[in-house]
Amino acid sequence: MMTDQKRTEHLSFGPVELEITDADRSVAFWRDVIGMRVRSSAESIALGTETETLVILHPVATSPAVKGHAGLYHLAIHVPDEGEFARILARFNEKRHYASAIDHIMSKALYLSDPDGLGIEITLEMPERVREFRTYRGGVELIDAEGRTRQFSETLDVGAVLAALPDDDISRPLASGTRIGHVHMHVGNLEAASAYYAKIGFIPHLSLPSFGFADLGAGGDYPHRIGLNIWQGLYVEPAPAGTARMRRFEIRFSEPNGMAKSLEKTSAYAIEGMENARQDPFGNQMVLTATG
Repeated sequence: MMTDQKRTEHLSFGPVELEITDADRSVAFWRDVIGMRVRSSAESIALGTETETLVILHPVATSPAVKGHAGLYHLAIHVPDEGEFARILARFNEKRHYASAIDHIMSKALYLSDPDGLGIEITLEMPERVREFRTYRGGVELIDAEGRTRQFSETLDVGAVLAALPDDDISRPLASGTRIGHVHMHVGNLEAASAYYAKIGFIPHLSLPSFGFADLGAGGDYPHRIGLNIWQGLYVEPAPAGTARMRRFEIRFSEPNGMAKSLEKTSAYAIEGMENARQDPFGNQMVLTATG
């Protein structure tokens, strides 16, 4: 049940690090299509907004992403308002870059891939549009704020989105306040992966074994912070070295004690030689930091 008062989340995300094949091609994509600024460039390239790094590129891969493995399904870039979401969609149209446009009711989303085939979602959070979730044996349905039953994925009204465009400057870089809002991963077992991320501190929200999907939140009004699926198969191995893939992502704790407890609970998943780093049972790596 959604509430009128926004609740504080205890977990958030820092940058997502990607291993890619071609630095120039990927930088052009993230800068000119997505709208990120290049924040630093050396052996790796940091991109994001004027105030925040969102993606770090490591040009070490020798081949594009491959299917049939655990790893990144998509990283999700959450924008601060409808105008920014409309600006990105208009830029995609101007660049003739295809994106799948979906209305999830609790959010509006654009799905696309980077030049190496790594998944990206552009998200506008709209939890105020949802009254409640209902799960049943065959799946899940949403009851919207007006009491209507809605599907979890509906076709996005692109015209209505573009009507919110505040001006004609579609080349403007991503606004401050844009952030990594969730990470969705392929895993080899939903129960094991959900249990692991619960130890990190995420809160189970949906478990849909018939769809091969599970969802966990971070304590706020928007429930989708970690997505898990088994759509690449059961007990799949991590993506091979040398292929484009996610290297790791950063989880930020609002309280140092929360990070310390999570590190203790997941000590069996420590990565040797990396401080405060963990990997889930299927090789997805993360580093834990405290912002408080």
